[in-house]
Amino acid sequence: PYVEIADSIHINTMLSIIQHQGYYFYGWMGNKNGNNETLQIQGLRDDGTLLFNQGSILLSNNPGVTTYIPIIPSDSGSCVFISSYAEGTFGQKIDTLGFLRWNSNQVLLNYPQLGLDHSYATSDCFGGAIGLGDYLTDFAIPVFKVSSKGILGEIITNVISTDDELIPRAPLLLQNFPNPFNSATIIKYQIADESNVKISLYNVLGERLKILSNEFKSVGTHSIIMESDDLPSGVYIYTLETNQKVLTKKLIIIK
Repeated sequence: PYVEIADSIHINTMLSIIQHQGYYFYGWMGNKNGNNETLQIQGLRDDGTLLFNQGSILLSNNPGVTTYIPIIPSDSGSCVFISSYAEGTFGQKIDTLGFLRWNSNQVLLNYPQLGLDHSYATSDCFGGAIGLGDYLTDFAIPVFKVSSKGILGEIITNVISTDDELIPRAPLLLQNFPNPFNSATIIKYQIADESNVKISLYNVLGERLKILSNEFKSVGTHSIIMESDDLPSGVYIYTLETNQKVLTKKLIIIK
C-alpha cells in the first residue's frame, strides 16, 4: 500500500519533494550510519520503485542543517540540493545514478549560513541555481548563483553550440556512461527527424535479450537509463533503430 522512502526522519524535519523528468526526488534529515541529523536523499521512479536500490544517499556528515531543504531541477534529470550548516550554506548536484556531480563534499554557496526557512531558490534555466535568504545574525538579504558545473558566481548568458548539436543531421548513438558499470548506466542518443526509436540489448552471439525502449521521439537529444539487475557480468551490444538507420555500440557490465 505504500513505498518506504526513509526509515529515520529527524523530529521537525520537512520532507522536501520535487518531480523532475519522470522522477520524484526526496530530501530529509535523519539518522544514517550512526550519525544524527544528516542530510539524506532518495528518489522514486514513476512505477514506485526506488531510484537508489542500496538505500538513501548520505549527502554530508555535517550536523545542524535547517529543516527546509530546497531541491532545484537541473540538467539530464539531475537535481541540486541546498543545505545550511553552521559552516555556511552549501549545494550539491546529484544525478539519477546517485553520483555526486560536484566535488566530493559540497560547494560553499554563502557564508555565514543563510536561514533557509525563509529563503527562496530556483533554477537559472541552465542547470544551475539562484537563491537568496536572510542571515541569521544580521539584517541583510544576500543572493548566490551557482552554475551547473558547481562554480559559484559563474553566469551563463548564452549557450554556444553548433547547428549539429542543436539539430543533428543524422541519428547518433552515444557511448553509455558510466562504462563499465555495475547496476545502471545512461544511454544517450540524437535523432534528426521525428521517428519511432527502438533501443535493444543483445548478447555477443547476436541474440536479442530485451527491448530497452520503443517510443516515438521528437528531434533532438534523448536518454534512457538501463539497469543490469537481471544480467550477469559480460560484454553486450546495444542498438538504436530509427526510420533512417541502425546504430550499434558495446557496453560492459561488471559485478
